[in-house]
Amino acid sequence: MRALFVLALLSWLASPGFATSIPTAHGTATIDGVKSPGEWDAATAQAVFASGTLPGSFLWVMDDDVNIYVGLFVPDHTFTPNDLAWVRFDSKHDGVTMVGDDEVNGSSVTLFDSHFDGVSWAIQDLRRQGSAAVTSNMAGNFFEISHPLNTGDPDDLFVGAGQTIGLCVFYANDGTIFGGDDDPTGCLGSGLSQSTYVDYTISSVASADPMAALAFAHIALTPNPVRQGAELAIDYGVPPSGVPPSLALYTVSGRKLDDLGPLSHEPGNHALHWQGAGALSPGVYFVRARYQGAGMRSKTLIVR
Repeated sequence: MRALFVLALLSWLASPGFATSIPTAHGTATIDGVKSPGEWDAATAQAVFASGTLPGSFLWVMDDDVNIYVGLFVPDHTFTPNDLAWVRFDSKHDGVTMVGDDEVNGSSVTLFDSHFDGVSWAIQDLRRQGSAAVTSNMAGNFFEISHPLNTGDPDDLFVGAGQTIGLCVFYANDGTIFGGDDDPTGCLGSGLSQSTYVDYTISSVASADPMAALAFAHIALTPNPVRQGAELAIDYGVPPSGVPPSLALYTVSGRKLDDLGPLSHEPGNHALHWQGAGALSPGVYFVRARYQGAGMRSKTLIVR
């Protein structure tokens, strides 16, 4: 009977419903390892590792329609290249990070994008996607990590607006795993070691938006792909309020390259003729339109 009770207790503890929920936040971070003023204001600071070896650590999570962003502060006063922040994504939201789940970890020198194949987490994805950076000061280390929400890569997470996933977050201090059993969910591959596990729901740019604003919240690119140096037409809408979106160009990792404009304030559909493709290397980019009250819209831009 005692054995049955222990098994039932372990099953209950491992359920995602027991995890801490971190509030949904819609925002974009610049992955440079610097917690700039206002950058993470949309996200809520969540205390983590409180019962482990790193009390005073905080986690921030937010997303836009391209990437999920994770910020982690740890009061580690010594900084080495082997200090790593880990995030494992429980896309199935079944309470454990196991077969088919996605992982990123970042340090001051690298981003490791991998997945669990049933035997090992050290299976690096063929396409490394995302970015990471860290800075250190007297207070501790601050890590920023981004990872795409939907890339089409079968090794990556694929989640959409309104979907709840789990994030298993832990930290390696000079190569040694540290953290705490704040939530008793098996975060590591064996399921025997545990660290902070939080629930997070992907934001929905359409929630509670005025229909009039949503009707004009769009963006289109012509031509796409575009040749280096060729003119690009960026079609966008201005809602009845007369407040245009903010247009910007981003790398696939979420780093903003440039603000685009000037834009019209007249309600209706407009086109911005942009001639900056000559300064871009061939590759994949995003053009994003941020609307007041209607969130973001993005289009993938391919430069050849």
